[in-house]
Amino acid sequence: MGLDISSLKDFFPFGSAMLGAITGGCITYSLSRIKEKKEITKKQLESLFELQKINYKLLSSFTDCLMILDRYVLLPTKIEDYDGDKAARRIVECSNELADLYVASLSHAVHINKDIFKLVKQVHDDTRFLFVKIQKSNINEVRGIVKTYSHENRGALSTAISHITLLQNTLMQMEAEYVNRYIQ
Repeated sequence: MGLDISSLKDFFPFGSAMLGAITGGCITYSLSRIKEKKEITKKQLESLFELQKINYKLLSSFTDCLMILDRYVLLPTKIEDYDGDKAARRIVECSNELADLYVASLSHAVHINKDIFKLVKQVHDDTRFLFVKIQKSNINEVRGIVKTYSHENRGALSTAISHITLLQNTLMQMEAEYVNRYIQ
């Protein structure tokens, strides 16, 4: 039983075509996977930047509210620009802003990773819980003037700012990692 090469010559074009298809398929698949990973990393990076933007907005809003609350709580006299109604309105605005940005934050966090999603959810839930304490009336009297809010409200707002600041610091640390991953 001899093997005659001339009888196999009809299979050479087919074998060559199969080898070319497999090689081309592997190259195409590899390139598409690289492109897909790059797009995923880009989406994660964009989501990270959006989360940071939301946190900066919240920090700015909360800090402004803290300034108004400080003036209201700490000043011994009644100043029209910093009365209880203005403080109450600003606290409600901050609370509404936090509620509005909650869903946006989670929708961005879900694109980054599971741990960040859990962290963002936990920080926003904790901050939301603190706003119950911030909005609560703590009536006290300072030099004959009845004040609706006290140092307890101010302390709760400072704690809320600390929570958002810690989240922001975590996101900023992750930013370098994700930028390096995207650039590579």
